[in-house]
Amino acid sequence: MRPILLTRLFPTLLLVGCGEFGLGETLEAGGAALVAVAPGGQLRFAEASPSGRSQALEVTIASDGDVAAYVAAVWVESENGGIFYTNDELPFPKLMEPGEAIPITVRFMPAAPGTFHGTLLVESGTEGALLERQLLGEACGDDDGDGRC
Repeated sequence: MRPILLTRLFPTLLLVGCGEFGLGETLEAGGAALVAVAPGGQLRFAEASPSGRSQALEVTIASDGDVAAYVAAVWVESENGGIFYTNDELPFPKLMEPGEAIPITVRFMPAAPGTFHGTLLVESGTEGALLERQLLGEACGDDDGDGRC
């Protein structure tokens, strides 16, 4: 099972067993809804060429609790704006039903060689809790401009 990052929607937490989306551990507040992001850990993109096509990773935003979970927004931030980006038409804000999962695509499109860092952010709950997933992309020096490393 891959670990995934969770946030709480209520202040009291209880650690329980596995959830529907392959969670190693689940944070739950008396049956309250959870928002999960999979896969877990840092999201690493395949090496990309600045003159080539973008590299894409699919990420799933899921409601993994017993009640509906509110997702306010999903976006990316990076020190080099525009290197990482998501789908243009994300369906958020959204009240997600228990067990509902929405795939989104995160892309890496470097403009120059180097190592790039960013963050995927998911704002959930009425208190604006943030789930964060670190992004890492590497771009090669494409000397001949053929789009390959």
